[in-house]
Amino acid sequence: MDLGDARINLASETYVKQSVYSSMAAVSASLYIYAIILFFVFYIINKYKILTFLLFVSSFSNVLFVLSYVGRDGIVFWIISFCLCFLFFKGFMQPCRKKSILRIFYILVIVLTMPFILISISRFNYDFYYSIISYVGQSLPNFCLYMNIHNYPVDYGSSFPVVLSVLGKDVSISDSWVIGDTSSWVFGSLFKSFIYNFNLTNTFIILIFLGLIFYFYFGMVKKVIEFYKIILYFLYMQVYSQGVFYFVQYTRSGNYFIIISLFLFFIFWFLDCVISQNKKVILYRVSKSNDYVNE
Repeated sequence: MDLGDARINLASETYVKQSVYSSMAAVSASLYIYAIILFFVFYIINKYKILTFLLFVSSFSNVLFVLSYVGRDGIVFWIISFCLCFLFFKGFMQPCRKKSILRIFYILVIVLTMPFILISISRFNYDFYYSIISYVGQSLPNFCLYMNIHNYPVDYGSSFPVVLSVLGKDVSISDSWVIGDTSSWVFGSLFKSFIYNFNLTNTFIILIFLGLIFYFYFGMVKKVIEFYKIILYFLYMQVYSQGVFYFVQYTRSGNYFIIISLFLFFIFWFLDCVISQNKKVILYRVSKSNDYVNE
């Protein structure tokens, strides 16, 4: 059996049955972004080196989880998430520490590329290079093909099974479809996923609303940013950056990731309001004349 057959069997629950434990594993794996965030925080503070190392190692939880299903997305999403965190935190790091973390990152990218290539060869041995190009570039054409369908299919709320369950709605898996040159299971970007869930008009309203929230929270560049804002920022970044491919959080575990992130946002927002300023842990940006300060 090649890896392609193994993935089909795993996806059809031939070998892995859906259970509380598998669901908990999926939710835990989806929280890898917080391991990366905390890794950078402790790396900048330059204390608790064992904890820093353990956070870095635990950030690969989603990579291993997706690899166990013979998938490649975990590798790609880890690289994207790490890059976003580095870009966000680089202003708080000394130049020498930036170079150190970049060297480690480059080595890991090379290592992670190996299983990505092996899976691609095994699953798409008919044309390896075509499979890579298709993986990277299929979202835009598939989105256009979807929008070109007269009366394109819409399945309201299908990407939010947890919400549907709370509302007492049917959460059965949507029927797969093939119309023209596109289908329900191919990448089509975040926009295709949202339009499929909310229709075109509602999608524009939702994205404008989310954009306004993001602007009011992060529109002004500051030297100091509170931790609860970091949580909200990376929730946005996870959805939008991975949305280049599709709405990744469409599963129950993905829904729980959003819920947990919002819960953490409100918890730390509340703590920020009640904790006095001199007891907060704050990271300041590095300037050319001053080192960073952490309190």
